Amino acid sequence: MIFLLLLMNVKNIYTKALILGKGPTMKYIKRDEYKDYLLIAINQSLHFIDDPDILIVNDYTIFESLQSDQLDKLKIIVMPEYPHNLDRHAPDKTSYNDVIKKWLFKKNINYYIYNLNTSPYYYNSTMPKFPINPASSVSTAMLYLGQETIIKDIITFGINKGIGYHKDIQHYKRSIKSDLGNKSVCNTQKNNLEKIRTLYNFNIIYN
Repeated sequence: MIFLLLLMNVKNIYTKALILGKGPTMKYIKRDEYKDYLLIAINQSLHFIDDPDILIVNDYTIFESLQSDQLDKLKIIVMPEYPHNLDRHAPDKTSYNDVIKKWLFKKNINYYIYNLNTSPYYYNSTMPKFPINPASSVSTAMLYLGQETIIKDIITFGINKGIGYHKDIQHYKRSIKSDLGNKSVCNTQKNNLEKIRTLYNFNIIYN
């Protein structure tokens, strides 16, 4: 059974969140050092949090490089109704159900499925839609927090600091157009995040 609502203990207990990206300032995150934080992984940064709460994925090809034992630790996966394929809408109309059947079957994970309206199939969607279209998985994480939690205080690592990937994430890096090494893409994502921060009045510390 697919659960589209959050677990109550994740949604309401935390007042602070930590989002781990893949940029140069990414670091290994231990639960013991961030006990009061909801721990959110962006794509392959999942491998660098010892006890993650949430995984944010906009592109289903990410699952090809995620380890099953790390996925087992998750409480929630946030992904679109029709995930992207290499940063573009999937021409084969791959849905979240297809993703779950292929990579997540029998895993005890809750799912928050939303309408990523860059998909050509979004107009028939009944899934939740964010007020600002996310420019990246990081934007999706911020929008999710603003729309579905009471969290206002956010710290990040590996986001909005420098160009490119952390040296330890290189093994998981995909050769795609919207790369963290692309300065123009990074600026677009920064502008998108600032709009989201303003909308939800977040206090964000980028490390």
